[in-house]
Amino acid sequence: MRIVIDPNQKPKPLKVKSPCINYCSTSSIGDPICCGCYRNAEDVDMWNTYTEHEKVEALIRSYHNFKAKQKEKTDAVS
Repeated sequence: MRIVIDPNQKPKPLKVKSPCINYCSTSSIGDPICCGCYRNAEDVDMWNTYTEHEKVEALIRSYHNFKAKQKEKTDAVS
């Protein structure tokens, strides 16, 4: 398959999708970090008002939250 790029076509703006998997704990249990998407409660609440740049920043935070949770699990087993 060949991909042809039209040099006259303007790039589409970035659209960041929500990482929500509908397995929330920030609202139902009151956890500070959601066990489904690993966003903090503020990022979950404010997601729809965030700019695309803020959404990317929230995803970076959620990635760090995920890695920290994984480390906690590993340390608990050791």
